Amino acid sequence: KKPLDDIETIEFKNVWFRYPEQKEYALKNISIKINAREKWSIVGENGSGKSTFIKLLARLYDVEQGEILVNGVNIKEYDYEKYVSRFSVVFQDSQLFSMSVYENITFSGPLKENGPRFEDAVEKAGIKGKIAGLSNAEDTIIHRDFDDNGYEPSGGEVQKIALARAIYKDGSLFILDEPTAGLDPKGRDELFFQIKRLYEKNNITIVLISHSMEDVAKLVNRIIIMKNGHIHLDKSTK
Repeated sequence: KKPLDDIETIEFKNVWFRYPEQKEYALKNISIKINAREKWSIVGENGSGKSTFIKLLARLYDVEQGEILVNGVNIKEYDYEKYVSRFSVVFQDSQLFSMSVYENITFSGPLKENGPRFEDAVEKAGIKGKIAGLSNAEDTIIHRDFDDNGYEPSGGEVQKIALARAIYKDGSLFILDEPTAGLDPKGRDELFFQIKRLYEKNNITIVLISHSMEDVAKLVNRIIIMKNGHIHLDKSTK
């Protein structure tokens, strides 16, 4: 199996996919090529295929027909663990666990060998001040399953912690799947501000998935609009 150090190009070639036990295809003959470090977004209504596109790219599922190429190589030829390690993903239903804030972001246990990296992640995700103000700072337990004084984050705080987790992982491709879903206007504005800061980094590629053209138009320079499993429109915004 091939190693994967960086992602330079992504290409879908005649990709078809349907979920197990479903008759209808979620993606239908998708062909598109995207360059790394391009600011791009996938926009579409619920059921248009945008999240499926990302799940196939991240190898949560494999294509039924066609192929996905990264750097010109079929993604099935890469070492799986090395391949998925290049992805930092924030889904719209991000989950936090009944562990400390630090462990939720780093998953590296209580030995704080990567303190500066943790501090950098929470700063870029806009959650540093909130964490510092908790009863035990980053050692505060999330939820109250095992600690009556546990921290119950709001929806916006959950997404910011998930974003910090993705930044800490330091993948070369960030995938943000409807990260503002369910947030109030203030929470959406705050999270989009942090995403805009991420876009300013030149050494990563970010894919922003949204159902709203208005949300992403000012952040990206290429928008892919999906409809009924097809690419309905591929346009430059700059």
